[in-house]
Amino acid sequence: MRGPKIKPDELKKLQGTFQPCHARPNALKVKDLVNIPDPPDHIQGFAREIYFDTGAKLLTRGVLNSINLTLFISLCFVLGTINKMEIDIAGAGDIDTMAKLMRIYNDTLRNAKSLCAEYGITPASAMKVHVKEKEKFNIDSYLGRDEK
Repeated sequence: MRGPKIKPDELKKLQGTFQPCHARPNALKVKDLVNIPDPPDHIQGFAREIYFDTGAKLLTRGVLNSINLTLFISLCFVLGTINKMEIDIAGAGDIDTMAKLMRIYNDTLRNAKSLCAEYGITPASAMKVHVKEKEKFNIDSYLGRDEK
């Protein structure tokens, strides 16, 4: 396929480059979340903390929506698993057990990194999507009553 990759209209709106004349009427409509729903029962401990903390931040940035919520739950589960594995590795007595745990840990960490990149959580991926800040409207400035 020639030309640049087609960006969704919602991404263009976040970046501030959306033009109504280029809107795609057949595009998938995404239902925005108003608040973060309760996590599933298997999200416990550290994963639950990540779910509420990071979820709230992603929700305010407009990154988290009804379509990618399931993937975000998977990310929280993987990060919680990594936390548990770090504790297990620190308590491993023999080198064989530690080596097995480290192999699993490295694979899980690689998966977590790719999931984090999907949400712009890694430093490199955070630079790809810039959320345009809304300008604050100052009525005094508009009416010419600037106080300096």
